[in-house]
Parts: sequence; structure tokens; C-alpha cells
Amino acid sequence: MTNTTTTKATTRPRLNQSAISLWASALVILALVIVQAGRIDPGGQALADVALIDDLTIINADAGGGEEVVVIIDAGTERVYVYSMVNRAPELVVSESLADLFVQAKNVSAGGR
Repeated sequence: MTNTTTTKATTRPRLNQSAISLWASALVILALVIVQAGRIDPGGQALADVALIDDLTIINADAGGGEEVVVIIDAGTERVYVYSMVNRAPELVVSESLADLFVQAKNVSAGGR
């Protein structure tokens, strides 16, 4: 009896190293996106109600610590008013010219006071 062995030639596709690196990078980036998305705190977002009436923009916002503020921007007089709600009654905290505020912001950003 003759024993003949035949070997079958198998051709396995070679793995492309650049494709493997690309997929590994994509998976790492996906994992980082998922981790960062889990860190988003929806409670830390600023929430406010906004109303537009003629030249007035009225913003009611939570200032934290149970305190609410009302900000009124008057486009006609170019002034901003900030009211704090004390015992459900508004109390004026700040009344400022918008032009002055922008000048102050520019000075602060330039390093001056």
C-alpha cells in the first residue's frame, strides 16, 4: 500500500500593517470620545429664559446658590441693567453703558485694568 500525502497549499491573505494601525487609532479615538462624553455634566450647563421686546432683551437666569438674576439689555440707550431677585422683588445691582463695558473688556484683554 502506498501512502501518498498531498499538501494543500493555503494562501492566507497578509494583514496590511497600515490598515491595522489605522483601525487601532480609530478604536482608540472612539474610546476617548466615549470617555469624554461620559464626563459631560448636564447640571453644569447655564440655563436662562430670554425674551425680546422691541429694543429690550430680558434674560432671567439662575446665578447659583438659589439666587436668580434678571439682565436687561436696552439697545435703544445702549445700557445693561442687572437685577438680583431679593424676596421676589427685583433689586438693581448694576447699571452700565455697553460701550464702557466693551472698553473695559478690551483693556482687561490687553493686560491693563
